[in-house]
Amino acid sequence: IACLSFVVATMTVNASKTHTWYRRTFGDAYPQNRRALLPLVY
Repeated sequence: IACLSFVVATMTVNASKTHTWYRRTFGDAYPQNRRALLPLVY
């Protein structure tokens, strides 16, 4: 369970940072309704 928690936490942080980078880099060309980790959730 500890390994799974670590992986989920790491992937969540990475997805959030990557999503932010794409928004800053591509601006309006990046889809506004795209989610970072889970479709329709986050």
